Amino acid sequence: MDFTTQLNEKAMIFIPIIAVLVNEFKRSTWIAALQNKLPIFTLLAIALGIGGAFLQGIPNPIVSGVIMGFLSSGIYSAAKVNGGAKVPNGS
Repeated sequence: MDFTTQLNEKAMIFIPIIAVLVNEFKRSTWIAALQNKLPIFTLLAIALGIGGAFLQGIPNPIVSGVIMGFLSSGIYSAAKVNGGAKVPNGS
């Protein structure tokens, strides 16, 4: 079994879509309640990544999907912690 993979442009476009979808699931109270028992949002991001990798025909879809799920979770968490992107005011 070969675990090597390269994320192409299809995968890179799908990563922010996963982050947005997971953020929408966070509005559901019953899913948010599961977060106390297990990392449901990370697992959801990974599941969406794997599903998207299969749908897009990305090579090695399971490994690629796991990577996309972790990347989308990390990017969303980093943006949330840092308060989003800072735009310089030019002065």
